[in-house]
Amino acid sequence: MVPNAAHQFDAKKQLTRGDIKVYNSMLIVNIKWSKTRQFGYSHEIPISAITKSFLYPGQAYKKYVKLSSSYC
Repeated sequence: MVPNAAHQFDAKKQLTRGDIKVYNSMLIVNIKWSKTRQFGYSHEIPISAITKSFLYPGQAYKKYVKLSSSYC
């Protein structure tokens, strides 16, 4: 998902913040590239919220964005 070094980052292959949409009830991840999808075909993966659970990836992502934006 992430490169080993900043100079190896390729926005056409790795996820960017623009590839992740956060809604109240779900998270949608847009996959632009994979070993089997190399020619510009993207795929959206919906991840539903798990009510009353800290396991919902959307909550972790929101916290990540909030923490990382304070360092910019």
